Amino acid sequence: MTATTKSKPIPKPTVEASLIRANLRRTDVLLKPQKSACHSPKINIRDRCKACVNKKREGCRFQSIRAFTADDKEVPHFANFDGPDAVVKYKVPKKTGQASHREAVLQTICKALTKLIKDDARQIAKHDSPLIRRRAPFANMRHVCDSCLTSIFNLHYMCSICALDLCVDCYSKNWKLKPNAHLNRCSYRRIHTREHMVPVVKYQAATLKMLEKQCDDMEPINSPDPVTDQSEFLTTDASSITLETFRHCWQQGKPVVVTNVMGEKSRMLWSPSTFLENHGGATTEVIDCKTRAVNESSVKTFFEAYIDPSLRPGYADGAPAVLKIKDWPPKENFELRFPDLYHDFMEMLPIKEYCTVDGYFNLSNRLPVEYLPPDLGPKMFIAYGASEGEQGIGTTNLHCDMADAVNVMCHASKTSDHAAAVWDIFPYESLMAIRTFVTKLAEERRKKIRDPIHDQWIYLNDVLLKRLEKEHGVKSWRIYQNPGDAVFIPAGCAHQVSNYHSAIKCAYDFVSPENVGRCLDITDQFGRVRREDALQLKNTLLFAWSNLY
Repeated sequence: MTATTKSKPIPKPTVEASLIRANLRRTDVLLKPQKSACHSPKINIRDRCKACVNKKREGCRFQSIRAFTADDKEVPHFANFDGPDAVVKYKVPKKTGQASHREAVLQTICKALTKLIKDDARQIAKHDSPLIRRRAPFANMRHVCDSCLTSIFNLHYMCSICALDLCVDCYSKNWKLKPNAHLNRCSYRRIHTREHMVPVVKYQAATLKMLEKQCDDMEPINSPDPVTDQSEFLTTDASSITLETFRHCWQQGKPVVVTNVMGEKSRMLWSPSTFLENHGGATTEVIDCKTRAVNESSVKTFFEAYIDPSLRPGYADGAPAVLKIKDWPPKENFELRFPDLYHDFMEMLPIKEYCTVDGYFNLSNRLPVEYLPPDLGPKMFIAYGASEGEQGIGTTNLHCDMADAVNVMCHASKTSDHAAAVWDIFPYESLMAIRTFVTKLAEERRKKIRDPIHDQWIYLNDVLLKRLEKEHGVKSWRIYQNPGDAVFIPAGCAHQVSNYHSAIKCAYDFVSPENVGRCLDITDQFGRVRREDALQLKNTLLFAWSNLY
């Protein structure tokens, strides 16, 4: 008796788009909305959504929006949700702050939010209103475009067959071009067309009109002039920094350095011996800064070589490896894994109005829990020293973040005449020139890259920095960091770091009102290289305004 294999069911042909379009215009039928997931035994439906086909945890995408008539289970209809939208339904507790601070935040973000709402309205106006559907608010998931992974603000397009979600930009691409061929892939190896896509919105038109009017009634704060002088940035002691002093510099898009943020108790808490004693038995991923190879190591092995360089791989050959632990802990909550370090770190941070979980000027804390706010830290970055410093390899290659960040050096094995680490932070305005320069370097080295900055593939040593200045007139802010120094990096500023000596650093990301325009720009860049938009800045802006107004 020969064994037989169960054949996969042959998928039925895709429903004709013209039939679905016709159903969108019909108002004379009694609809029965889909109340269960596509895979539920309670219903017998021919086409399942992507989530149900792939058994994803996000939940059924067609539930509550797809509908059928009693006599037709083949050609779907799509029902309009008429309940409250997320702005009305999901509330975030208001933060305590001065009236002047509230006014400053609203005046700073109103221009960006107005543009989002008006751009969205222009796209919606391109469609006949009978074709548009509104869906129920999402909960416990990040609603992103399935193609570019950028968070979806309001209008988007859902495949009527597989529930693929596309943002406006991806929907508008030329689907016939080879790089965009994936856009027409439907479930079960079928093809859907642009005509199969249903325009869907998330918010009531009245809600967005109200927010737009509120923005129009607000006097916006003009953006600062582009940075032309890289020689000046604020360096001040923790005992003398004030919110007003910080904001004056931060509004100009410049980095800020605050020294002496740590006390003696903190220095002992962040020592390598503490990690050996309390976490030596744990394992973590370790990255080779030169080769970028990733290997698993015990915390004990890593910190023993942190303390004694002779234990590092390659030391006997005169080329000790420069290893680092990045984003530690990678998946666990920092507060739960390192409660003592968490509370000490959050306590030492200067300008808490910006860079703490409840900071009034930190917009990220206005995103409802139902939207799964991103984990902005803290995270640790621990790296061995590179003896060549800025002449050699970087412990953090050139890259650019979509959020603002504060980075504190909590320990260093020692300090040299300069410092324990050297930073190069570039003005946001120089980003395009840097992209051009690094792209040229990749071509010269025959290096295949997707993106010159976001691939994080190169460290610009002093030779390359001089060439960058000569060819493009671009200079960095050169910052030297020692234990107890907090470096504030504005969103959108490309930067890199090289350790002179082994160091333990801890960083926290935040979203400041002043840099939302830059954050949106980097979000778009991330979408082009398909990096998930965990920050959800467009949604953050919407809920921050609603929370503050």
